Amino acid sequence: MRKRGESRMNWLRQRPVQLGVAAVLMVYLVFHLTRSTEVAALRISEQSYRPLLQISGEVVPARESQISAAQGGLITNIPVAEGQKVKQGDLLVNLDDASARLDMEQAKSDLQNARLSLAKAQTLSYQDARRDLVEDQQDLAAAEEALKRITALHEAGAASRQELEDAERQAAKVREKVAASKLLLESYTSGGSNLALLENQLHAKELVCEQNRLKLENCSLRAPFAGTVLEIQAEVGERITLGQQLVRLGAEEKLEVIINPDQQYKELIISGMKAEIWLPQTPDITCSGQVSRVEPAADPAQGTIGARILINNGDAALKPGSLVTVQLTAVHPVAGVILEEKWVTAVDGKTGVWVIEDNQAHFRNLTLGTRSSRGALVKQGLNKGDVVLQPGELVEGQRVKPKYSAGGDKS
Repeated sequence: MRKRGESRMNWLRQRPVQLGVAAVLMVYLVFHLTRSTEVAALRISEQSYRPLLQISGEVVPARESQISAAQGGLITNIPVAEGQKVKQGDLLVNLDDASARLDMEQAKSDLQNARLSLAKAQTLSYQDARRDLVEDQQDLAAAEEALKRITALHEAGAASRQELEDAERQAAKVREKVAASKLLLESYTSGGSNLALLENQLHAKELVCEQNRLKLENCSLRAPFAGTVLEIQAEVGERITLGQQLVRLGAEEKLEVIINPDQQYKELIISGMKAEIWLPQTPDITCSGQVSRVEPAADPAQGTIGARILINNGDAALKPGSLVTVQLTAVHPVAGVILEEKWVTAVDGKTGVWVIEDNQAHFRNLTLGTRSSRGALVKQGLNKGDVVLQPGELVEGQRVKPKYSAGGDKS
């Protein structure tokens, strides 16, 4: 009984101490739970600004030409390479012209015969014309006999294809000459009425000769202007068809930059908008430009709009195919909420800001738009009068006290 009494007395003596410790802990907890942490803050207001858009683009010639085949044939030579500079008239693609050259020679020969026939009809006698016809007919008989012999040899494998083609051309040539001699003789027997036919024949031969000249010329595709070879779309040994695209050529005079920004910026990008352009590896060397064209409709598949920027004073390092950075500045200022990047943070992978509501910190998601030199445009998530807190060691629901910067809006 005595020991139990002593224990009770000790417990009673210690209880005031225990109660005191509990009271201190309670005061400490209440103090810390109700204490507000002072945090740098900013009251949101609308500002006037010029939006900026920074995007990648590709340098292209302001003028391009797609060189296509004017006729079919076999490519024998492509003496240029992609990226190579060429002068006006330089050879780009060569087609096999052996057949075209032979046709041209035949056309020249026929034209010469037509000219001689007309000249004879105007100067020679009937007897001369009759004698020439007989001689030409004899030549034709010999040519056809030679063709018959070569054909038989070719079929037997004793004569080449080239020998056969030469014999066929020679026979055709003599036939033309016989036809011209007949017209000449008939011009005498009909009282000269066939002179008009001979003149018409001459004009027809001149036309055929011109057609064959163009055919031969089309075997050599040349640069229509000085520029840079942007793309070669065929290869040596390929047999091409009429109209097939062969070479893409860009002019030297002016360069443009093609950009494809997201369609959300359609209202921002307009013709005449100023631009700064630089190579990513040399950002300190810039050149100026302005938007020269904006496509009227967005690409529904990509969700982008196409635009071209004409370079005003291009750096020598800018060449067709170069990838550049473009910064566009809006033509007219607009009003909106602009927020410096230092106020923006991320929580659980979401972009947003800490705001103060009822003296507590709360995270709010943001949707940001175009950038300006002063920050990013807030498209959604903040309104005029909201107070944002500088990111740091903040937790949801933490009690905070805003600390505005000197001169800041505290109202």
